[in-house]
Amino acid sequence: MKKIYIFLSLALFWGHTVLAGCVESEARSSKAVIEIIHKVNNYWQTTHPKHGRAFWDNAAYHTGNMEAYFLTGKPEYLQFSKDWAVHNEWKGAKSDNKANWKYGYGESDDYVLFGDYQICFQVYADLYNLEPDAYKIARAREVMEYQMSTPERDYWWWLMACIW
Repeated sequence: MKKIYIFLSLALFWGHTVLAGCVESEARSSKAVIEIIHKVNNYWQTTHPKHGRAFWDNAAYHTGNMEAYFLTGKPEYLQFSKDWAVHNEWKGAKSDNKANWKYGYGESDDYVLFGDYQICFQVYADLYNLEPDAYKIARAREVMEYQMSTPERDYWWWLMACIW
């Protein structure tokens, strides 16, 4: 019986030692990942100081930037996306004339209904959830409510939209 207690004690000690090593290793890995995130994101923000349009390419970056902010809490990341949203007037495509709104492929301000100009709404929603103010999601609501009010059902018509 004494041998079992010794064995269990040694197993418990060894298990604790291994587990502690794993936790320490995981902490080092997490720290390394966060350092990479800072390095990459700081590089992007430094080399792209002018805010671009609210099209999918920039919106995809800002979606990731917001996730980097949520993970790290670095206020510069949050401010960068806030400034981008303000630059884009909290809109995707900027036409206010609903009679001219289009949803086929296009990159001008009349393509309000084209999904590539709606990706920015995720970032605006994230910013709204942090500091609620109706103007941040007003355009997203306007566009989505408009789409729901029409008989059209093919606003998101390309392959990737179908996958999500």
